[in-house]
Amino acid sequence: MRSYGAQSEVAPLRKVIIHVPSREEFTVLERESVAKWLYKERPNFDILLEEIEEVISCLKEEGIEVIIVRGGVSPNQIYVRDVGITTDIGFIAGSFRYAVREGEEIIVLDKLKELGIPVIKAPKEVALEGGDILFMDVDEVLVGIGDRTNEKGYLWITHVLKNHVSRVIPVRLNPEAFHLDLAFNLADKRVCAIYEPALPKSFKSMLESKGFDIIKIPKEDFRTFAINWLTLREGRILFYDGYNVNRKTRKELEKRGIDVISVDITEITKGNGGLRCITLPILREY
Repeated sequence: MRSYGAQSEVAPLRKVIIHVPSREEFTVLERESVAKWLYKERPNFDILLEEIEEVISCLKEEGIEVIIVRGGVSPNQIYVRDVGITTDIGFIAGSFRYAVREGEEIIVLDKLKELGIPVIKAPKEVALEGGDILFMDVDEVLVGIGDRTNEKGYLWITHVLKNHVSRVIPVRLNPEAFHLDLAFNLADKRVCAIYEPALPKSFKSMLESKGFDIIKIPKEDFRTFAINWLTLREGRILFYDGYNVNRKTRKELEKRGIDVISVDITEITKGNGGLRCITLPILREY
């Protein structure tokens, strides 16, 4: 049986990495501009920690093994998704676009080494972040090109995966979405959500040609990370709230038969990341 590989957004999630931060990682936000650290607002650390523990609890209740890493270098360390992606050939580690995020990958890569997972590391001249990489299925991957992932990053990962997937599709993002997973996500093999203004017009046409039932989310839900859910298995997702915020998106998902597990991650989102951002799948069953 495989011990790693997550070339799917919707196959049953079995193992995931989550970073549990220390208070020290967030003290820099008291001394320096939150914008410098890519945050929109200073979070309440105690509540943020409670939110992370609640996410961990939800995942464990679903029978998912949670691998915890600690000892980060910055408040962005909680957004472990951006370190890279787990594939059937090993972990593909990207390279951060912004200098304030450099070094975040170290504790994650150390944990992967401990787990016996091979790592393929991107060269420094590319920008490639996990929030821009989504699998349509095990054989087809999307790569967002925009603020956090550049053309060199897309070309590099295309080369790495050339003998392992049939297609690597570039998605050129509008500036509103700095990562692809803020503007597109899958709830199962037939239901997806998009934020149209952040995506090229051809993207929706591509989804329609594949027969997807497309939820078009409103701007207010885009701003509160509605699309950045974590799919636990086909038709079951971990979702930010859905009652005080993201109500419209939740309603559309449930109308299509999607099971929505609601968690409050208000403090987590102050660093411009949601549930997909704080989780790094290591193993999905397919």
